[in-house]
Amino acid sequence: MKEKDISARQAALNTALRDTILKKIDTLRENIVFEKGSDKQSYFQMLIMIDEDLDDVLLNWEYDSINPRLSFLESDDLDDDDE
Repeated sequence: MKEKDISARQAALNTALRDTILKKIDTLRENIVFEKGSDKQSYFQMLIMIDEDLDDVLLNWEYDSINPRLSFLESDDLDDDDE
């Protein structure tokens, strides 16, 4: 793959990831505001999990902590619906 093609693919992946993350944030916000969950205990456990996971994300947000050798090859797949 040419460097120009890789750069264009990285830009497209960046936009797709950003859009996907923002949609997930909107869904989380809605679920938290409307206290969605099967019961209060499940809702509380979900809040704890989300809080801890978001702490991890924010702690690792620094640029230097991200591996610059991430693969942007054709085998990469952003669609996690099959998981």
